[in-house]
Amino acid sequence: MISLTQLLRDHWVTPQSVLEQLSLPALDAYIQPPEGTHGFYAAAVREVDVVGPVPDGRDDERLAPLVEELNRRRAPSTDPVVVAPLLRDIETHYLSLVLSTWPLLWRCHNREAQYPEAPSVSRRWADDRQAYTGHIDWTMQGGRRRTRQTVRQAAMTLRDLEQEQSRLDAEEACDDPLRMIPYLLDHKAVQGTVVHIDRNHREVARKNRVGRPLVTICSPDPCLMP
Repeated sequence: MISLTQLLRDHWVTPQSVLEQLSLPALDAYIQPPEGTHGFYAAAVREVDVVGPVPDGRDDERLAPLVEELNRRRAPSTDPVVVAPLLRDIETHYLSLVLSTWPLLWRCHNREAQYPEAPSVSRRWADDRQAYTGHIDWTMQGGRRRTRQTVRQAAMTLRDLEQEQSRLDAEEACDDPLRMIPYLLDHKAVQGTVVHIDRNHREVARKNRVGRPLVTICSPDPCLMP
């Protein structure tokens, strides 16, 4: 589960700073500014928003009297029948914030959902489903998560996380030409057309010959990979 701002940052390139990209209204305004308005100016206007990402200290000043009044009127009671009617002022306070944010969330969500998914998404989705199903089965059978891992378990967990992150980075680079550019510039990848694959190619190891499939690529760029 990722935040909507992170999703937009992954899908769109903007000149905004990291802090500016934490503001969903400003980020959305730059991506899809009003007609006739440049994204820079639209984002500058939307940065002054009543909802986050930096908490507004004045919100506490408005909320504190409402909470004090609630506690005074309910006395020591915690009965929902007594407390529920007294929450209306607090609910009204937050309702204005929710109404200004909820439509924006869904508009951004619907805009992103209209784009086709990357080719590697199906693989990750299947792996995530399988991992989640296995975790639920283990939990339903009485399994509990360890509060502290052994040194070996911690090392294996770190290894798995690093491998999955590297795999994700590689898949995203293959899916998105812009993500591939840094790898090409660092000579960690080569771009071209596969012209031949020899799946039966073998190379001499220390004691025997082992399978090493050979791929021939035609590329207009010089290959400086080690």
